[in-house]
Amino acid sequence: MRIVFLSLVVGCSPPNAADSGSTGTTTGNPSTQATGPTTLRVLTWNIESLGNQGSADYDAVKTILLRIDADIVGLNEIDDVDVEDVRALAAELGYDTLFVPESNPFGDLRNALMTRLPAENGRAHQAGNLSSDGGANDLTRLPVSLNLTQLDLTLVSNHWKSGYDEPGEFRKCTDSIRTLQAANVASPTGRFILMGDVNHEATEGAQSPVEWTSLPSGTPSSFRLGQDIADQLSDGGIRNDPFALFADAGLSVVDAAQLDGRLATRPVSGRRIDYLMLSQALTGSIVQAEIYDSTD
Repeated sequence: MRIVFLSLVVGCSPPNAADSGSTGTTTGNPSTQATGPTTLRVLTWNIESLGNQGSADYDAVKTILLRIDADIVGLNEIDDVDVEDVRALAAELGYDTLFVPESNPFGDLRNALMTRLPAENGRAHQAGNLSSDGGANDLTRLPVSLNLTQLDLTLVSNHWKSGYDEPGEFRKCTDSIRTLQAANVASPTGRFILMGDVNHEATEGAQSPVEWTSLPSGTPSSFRLGQDIADQLSDGGIRNDPFALFADAGLSVVDAAQLDGRLATRPVSGRRIDYLMLSQALTGSIVQAEIYDSTD
C-alpha cells in the first residue's frame, strides 16, 4: 500500500523560478501562463520495487496510478535498475515531466517526482550545497524538488533513514533539517508541499535521548556531519523528533485515513509513516486526503 494522496485547492500567482538544479534528469517543457484557483491531486508512494516494464509488479503500479489519476506523483525507493522503468512508466501515463537523481549518497535507493503539469527546475539537493559546509555528507537520500510554473508551487519529496538504533534516529533528524532547507531553497516564496516516507509517526514525539547534543557512534564511515548541524548540537542540541522542525517552521501535516478509518500506510507494522505536509504559505487551502488501500 504505502500510498497517501490528497486533493488540494490552491490559488495561482505569477511564477517565480528558483535556480535550476543538479545531478538528475528532468524531461518536460515549462509554461508560464498563470490561471485562477486550481484543484491538484497529489500522491506520495514508497513503491519499494517498481519491477521491469511489462512485469506483473510494473503493471500493478501502472493500474493503481491510472486509477488514482494524480497530477503530481512522488515516488520513494527507486533503485538503480528502476530508473529506466520509471521513465517508461511516466511516458506511458502521460507525465510529461519526470525528475530522478542520477545517484544517491548512501545506497542506490532514490526519490522521483513526476507531473503532467508544466514544471521546471528539477533538483536533487546535496547536503554540501544546503549546508554552509561544502564537505557535508549527512543526507541519507537526496530530496528532490520541482517547481510548478503556473502555480508558484514547489513539490519536495524525500525518504528518511529507517531504524531505531541511535545512528538511525539521529539521521532521521538530520534528514528533516536538510529536507526543510531544500524546500526553502527550491521555493523562494515559501509555497511548497513536502511529501514522503518519514519512517516515523507524527504522533510518536521525541525518542530517547530527547535531545541530541553530540553525534552518536555507529554512523557510516562516509557520513560527514555538516558544520551547521554540528553547531546546533553544541548550541542547545537538536530535538530527537523528525517532525519537530516542521512544526516549528509552521508546516501542517495533512490528516488522512483509509476508507474504514485505519491510519496505517505500512500494513505489516500498522504504522503511518508516509506523509504530505503543507507549508505555512498554503494555510487556508482546501484539502481532502486519503490513505489508499488497493484491496478496497
